[in-house]
Amino acid sequence: MVDRRLAAVATFAVLGLGALGLALAQPHHAAAPAPALAVRAVTVADSDAADSGGPRFAATIHYDREANLSFRVPGRIAGLAVRPGDRLAAGALVAAIEPAAFASVAAIRGADAAHTARDADRLAGLVHDGASSPAAADAARDAAQGSAAALAGARYDLASTRLTAPFAALVLARGAERGETVAAGQTVVRVADRASALLAMADVPAETAAHLARGQVAQVWTAGATAPVAARVWRIAGGADARSGLVSVEVRLDGAHDLASGSPAAVGFAQETQVTRQQRLPAEALIDADSAGASVWVIDAEGRARRQRVRFFGFDDRDALVGGLPARARVITAGAGFVGEGQVVAVIGA
Repeated sequence: MVDRRLAAVATFAVLGLGALGLALAQPHHAAAPAPALAVRAVTVADSDAADSGGPRFAATIHYDREANLSFRVPGRIAGLAVRPGDRLAAGALVAAIEPAAFASVAAIRGADAAHTARDADRLAGLVHDGASSPAAADAARDAAQGSAAALAGARYDLASTRLTAPFAALVLARGAERGETVAAGQTVVRVADRASALLAMADVPAETAAHLARGQVAQVWTAGATAPVAARVWRIAGGADARSGLVSVEVRLDGAHDLASGSPAAVGFAQETQVTRQQRLPAEALIDADSAGASVWVIDAEGRARRQRVRFFGFDDRDALVGGLPARARVITAGAGFVGEGQVVAVIGA
């Protein structure tokens, strides 16, 4: 074990010095993007790829947290610049309805509030001088408070003519268009929380669901993909649908994937006897390992590192024995301990 660790450290030290030399040789530019981290990687062979081997069930991709955004006041949409696929920061403007009518009401309520506030102050002074009754002063004060509340409501309605993203969002669909008159509560845009998990939901027979458990290995097949996506069982419905007898099961996809919410997919669940096929990786590829499994860095199609959980069987000399990686997955070996989620990497060497 010590020899293996020393070999891993020595390998990365050479890579690190090479990357440092390249960095020092380059002129400094404040706006230059961060350079790709030099790493080494191995590719999982097709013959070693994990496969559920069992039946596949029709599924639908969706984010764990999705929301329909709507205005709380009715009106005509004056601005709607976002489109499906757009990424929005929390608080970013999504759409706006024409504010003129609401601004007019707010102005009227503001003038009324100012007038009643002056009356309340004047009558309070007259009561102090004995020139007015306390009842009249109390009535004026109540009127001023009512006017202030009406002004606050009008200002809230005016602010509600702007629709903003409640979180860092991915635009999924538009439910209305610019120039359209929408009712309060009518969906204008559907968004997903970009920080939430990407799930695939399938309805499976009750007997299949009875043998599933949270965290169990699964795979998701999507249209056009050359290999399945590794996943884990995330949620299992408490009971079967009374009409169909099927149980809803959601699996969480490992890593980040550019899949549209609502797109079709298929899900397969690996039984215990089907996930024991071992895959061999250099031990230095493991980020962590315990009785519950291990983690490795897999390079996605954009050249970014994505953390992925795998099943861990132990070590064999200088290799780690794992399971659950899809075919042709590129796993980072040298440099794995210095990689961060989503970091751009450059594979060097053979």
